[in-house]
Amino acid sequence: MQTKLAENRIARVTGADAEAPSLLAGFLYDDMGERMSPTHTKKKGKRYRYYISQDLINGKRDTSPVARRMPAGDLERLVEARLCAFLNAQTEVFAEIEPEVAETTESSGLVRRAAELARSWPELPPAERRRILLALHARVDIHRESVEIRIFTQGLLSILQGEHDSLQRKHAMEESARSITWSLPVRLRRTGIEKRLLIDEAGGTQRRSPDHSLSRLLAQAHQYHGMLMRSEGKTITQLAKDARVTGSYFTRVLRLSFLAPEILNAILHNRHPIELSAKRLANQTRLPVAWPSQRALLGIE
Repeated sequence: MQTKLAENRIARVTGADAEAPSLLAGFLYDDMGERMSPTHTKKKGKRYRYYISQDLINGKRDTSPVARRMPAGDLERLVEARLCAFLNAQTEVFAEIEPEVAETTESSGLVRRAAELARSWPELPPAERRRILLALHARVDIHRESVEIRIFTQGLLSILQGEHDSLQRKHAMEESARSITWSLPVRLRRTGIEKRLLIDEAGGTQRRSPDHSLSRLLAQAHQYHGMLMRSEGKTITQLAKDARVTGSYFTRVLRLSFLAPEILNAILHNRHPIELSAKRLANQTRLPVAWPSQRALLGIE
């Protein structure tokens, strides 16, 4: 009985029982970090599929201007094309898996399997493609002018080694695990009664690595904030001395503990502008108090 229940759960998540499962259901997030859901509509007898933000489902369109409604087919093809392009790029695949594999000969074999998977991808059943994305622990984030795709190196290895049943293995990826991120410039354009996702192919190979220094800086800011709350009358100079930093540095970093939630969310999920570095943030001596002004200054919508 337990085995049957487990099999049924896997089928529900992978969409094995669905006639046409939504490939990115469960992997797709909007600007606010909320999971987007598949939906569809019919116009003049034609079926149109979309992924939409939770606020649109809940009727909060007026209070949530950044809520998204994305054409499902275009978005799925974008993700599949970028993944297959990577699997076909032998040098890219080798560079990612080589640090995780002991023998060079094994790495070469896994690179060949990656290319084989890319070639066979169009013929795979939709449920099998979803199963692979589950094993990759894939995540797709929608922004105003880009789509960001992330997969984990360990998940890639498990697929190429033929061990990609991630639901049964319950192998959770840690945030510190090595990952691969692609940021693809896109824009929406209305064509007739539907919206199409247009892709800037020239930017499709942009690779982005997480900026851990920004996360450490924010953690330091909240550490300093905690020190201030427990200061029991100590001056900033005394607190800075306790933290073994200068008073100027303590003050500048402390100010970051009052950043807008949208800025914190963007940095912690690696969705901030690429030019926003820890050094630039720490040197913001005139950071506005108002959250909208902070977002405008740092380029975060």
